[in-house]
Amino acid sequence: MSIALLYDTQTEVRRLFIAGGDLAAGDFRLKKILPGLRKAGEAAPVFLRVADAMEKVIEPEAGKASENLLELATLVNAVLYTQGETGLPGEIKPVETIGVQYSSRATFRAVMPVIEALTGKGSGRYEILKQARADQLFNDLRLLNPLIAALGDSYAEIAGLAYEVLAELGPDVAPVLRKSLDFSGDKAAARILDLLSGFQGAAGKQLYLDALEQGSLPVKVSALKALKDLPECEEILFRYAVDSKKELREAAYTALAAYQDEQAAEILFAAFKGKDRDLVQAAVQQSQSRHLTGLLLAEAEQALAAVLTVKPASEAVKPAAGLLAAGLQKVFGDPAGSEAATYAAMAAATEKIDPKVPHMLFDILECLAEKQEPDVFAFLTKCLAETPCLSVYKSSSARRKGRVEDYGAERTLARAAAHSLFFFGRGTEEGLQFLVSQDGKHNDHLLGFSLAAALLSQSPEYVYKNYARYAAGTRKNPLCQETLAVFENLSAVLQHYKTEPAQGKLFRLVLHEGWIKKFVAHDELRLVCSFIQEGCAAGVDYLVKYSREKINSYEYGLIVHALKRVNYKELPGLLQARLESLLAAGGKVGFYYELKEFAALTAVMEPDFAGVLEEAAGRCDARAAEVLLTAAYDLKNKGKGV
Repeated sequence: MSIALLYDTQTEVRRLFIAGGDLAAGDFRLKKILPGLRKAGEAAPVFLRVADAMEKVIEPEAGKASENLLELATLVNAVLYTQGETGLPGEIKPVETIGVQYSSRATFRAVMPVIEALTGKGSGRYEILKQARADQLFNDLRLLNPLIAALGDSYAEIAGLAYEVLAELGPDVAPVLRKSLDFSGDKAAARILDLLSGFQGAAGKQLYLDALEQGSLPVKVSALKALKDLPECEEILFRYAVDSKKELREAAYTALAAYQDEQAAEILFAAFKGKDRDLVQAAVQQSQSRHLTGLLLAEAEQALAAVLTVKPASEAVKPAAGLLAAGLQKVFGDPAGSEAATYAAMAAATEKIDPKVPHMLFDILECLAEKQEPDVFAFLTKCLAETPCLSVYKSSSARRKGRVEDYGAERTLARAAAHSLFFFGRGTEEGLQFLVSQDGKHNDHLLGFSLAAALLSQSPEYVYKNYARYAAGTRKNPLCQETLAVFENLSAVLQHYKTEPAQGKLFRLVLHEGWIKKFVAHDELRLVCSFIQEGCAAGVDYLVKYSREKINSYEYGLIVHALKRVNYKELPGLLQARLESLLAAGGKVGFYYELKEFAALTAVMEPDFAGVLEEAAGRCDARAAEVLLTAAYDLKNKGKGV
């Protein structure tokens, strides 16, 4: 109680310091505190000294008001310094710490936009986070909690990026994640549990079981998937594989895919043949169980035999097959004589097949894409030997139409087999060589896969010599479309992955210069930008000319990155010309947006380009100058973590 009186006195003295010592005379607040100090002085003489000093302040001698106030302040502060206490009441407990190694060297100016992007709303945040990741800013303690909060972001790409970054930070962040985990939470809680299971593996068994018992539906799904490394929990997965909720069944199937025993394989195969085929297909495809592969191949052999039973020998063209035969002629060209009759007869014969049979074969072929057993190779090549027959069967599934893996062509059983063999071939040269050997066969029905396999297994000269003819003519030619679609598919993959994966023949791809000329002839900007190589004059001239036309910021960005990659020496002048054209059109709608896009693009330049930006900023309004000066600052400090 006595110490509280001193704190009250200190507060009033501070007030009077601000108001002025002359106003302290007769202060009613000090008068209210004085009796309490007198009473406390009966037990401790020091309080009497404070009370005496306070009386001098309340009733000062002439000209000594300020002096008396300073004396009171000094005495009160001295007593509080020696007699006071700091801290909060309660039991002392050890501080929880985590063993993380973070540099936290980046300035707050660099980190704050990232925190706002992780915790805020609105558009444009993903680009900020991608750049922060490229600049390695996430190795910072200040960003840990915002990253965890971003796991629940409504924008799926931001939540996914936060998940990837936290996974890269490693097991050190597990204690923080565990503290943030709420079993009753939604997708964010499920992602936290996914991260924890990745860090802890089998050691987190009790956590997964608790989540399975107490968690919400998304948390239970993650908990089931986490049981994949716990053979002793296989019975739990068997039980959930027949649960009434399809989300839990699918999660159980996913976990069972990691098991190699026959019982797990039988359950997955039974679901595949039953009503849960769409739910279990991904798990069946991922499973490396030899027993499951054997079951699939046995079923596939039966389906293939059923399909081949209607293979015509010398049947005449049936009127009922006229429309389908016309469609086949569109795909295969215009075969003459007996070949045309054969295709038409096959088209008519397919009407006798139960549609479930080819549908089953489609699904099995898709599942075989990840299998590497010799029996799988033998079956796929057996299918491709029957390409004329299997090319008649087209997929009726909406999820298979327009797939990029088929290079723009309609999916048929033959192409489904080629697709699986291509994935098989990425692990063995044997599969790739077989697909290369299909060049020129079956009216080029498998052209896309043959070209893709050749790109991964043959020399640039071989590929250009044998496949360049397909890129001749106009874009309307179906073979030309399929050829360019192969490169468009590879371009998309190269754009998605900025670093080379462990198995990445694709990322060591070198093209013959003739292909670049073909892309230029077809005005394929994206393909030229993706595959241009240093020394290709035709490609450089095309890009420079294209950059001077009225194009959007995205296309210009592709060009700049491509020219930077081939060390185009005139790139600074090209960017400066672009900047001048932007500034000349300063009043148009969208000017500031385009200027920001341009400023972001300058990050690929060397630090000396900052002078160009600073000079241009001096000729702009304040808003545009801020954009350019910020870009110049970042360019000067590139790589310094500022």
